[in-house]
Amino acid sequence: MANRGSIWPKCDRLSIEVTTRCNSSCSHCFVRARGPQRFSLAPGLVQTIVREGYEAGYRRLHLTGGEPLLWEALTDILDYAFAQGYEAALLNTNGTLLTPEVSKRLAGYNGLGLSVSLQGPRRRHDRIRGKGSYDRTLEGSPMHWTPVFPFTYLPRLAKA
Repeated sequence: MANRGSIWPKCDRLSIEVTTRCNSSCSHCFVRARGPQRFSLAPGLVQTIVREGYEAGYRRLHLTGGEPLLWEALTDILDYAFAQGYEAALLNTNGTLLTPEVSKRLAGYNGLGLSVSLQGPRRRHDRIRGKGSYDRTLEGSPMHWTPVFPFTYLPRLAKA
């Protein structure tokens, strides 16, 4: 990343929380702490942020939420970002919505990686994220996909 002076962050990744909508009920989540209202950024606003980020020198994009797979413009923004010239994108997800169809679409992006969070073994994960969420996360696991692309499980240590 080009040297932008002291006012610019040293991070080389542009991070955007595209939605606060989520299909999990994690006890530790900062999104839930905001109350019951859920918000999503307008696709046009995110496109502007992505463009301006690229113009400022960012080449890596990080999309998060809530659950970004619930945001209706996700693939449009990924298309736009890679067309702009972004080299890589990281998508944080709880993994429960990663159907074979969704994973096939995401696998079409060269440079896209996934971060799937697990809170630990089934009992701990379900206590933190809701009953049955461990199995739903593993059902969407990249280990079961035909198209394979980079992913990371992010084990989180949390007191439950």
